[in-house]
Amino acid sequence: MLRVALNGRFTGTPQPTGTQTASFQLFNAILRESGETKFVVFADSRFPGVEEWKHLERVNFVETPFQDWSRAVHNFGNSSSPRCWLANTAASSCIIR
Repeated sequence: MLRVALNGRFTGTPQPTGTQTASFQLFNAILRESGETKFVVFADSRFPGVEEWKHLERVNFVETPFQDWSRAVHNFGNSSSPRCWLANTAASSCIIR
């Protein structure tokens, strides 16, 4: 089974820009697509439309208060064996094996 982590860093503002809105629309379409892929989503549910993702099947939603942070960086795994690196970008993702 394939699991994909999505970094919803674009949710870090209460008033989204065009780029953030496009990122949201892309993530929303990916998460709502039928299939067998499971997702881990790091996002701030205060961003308009994100709250619904908590209730989608195949989605493990991790509440991440990006609106309270000035910068967000997540490292999955450890320094000797990093599995995924997500940084401060409008929309980034990785595949977790």
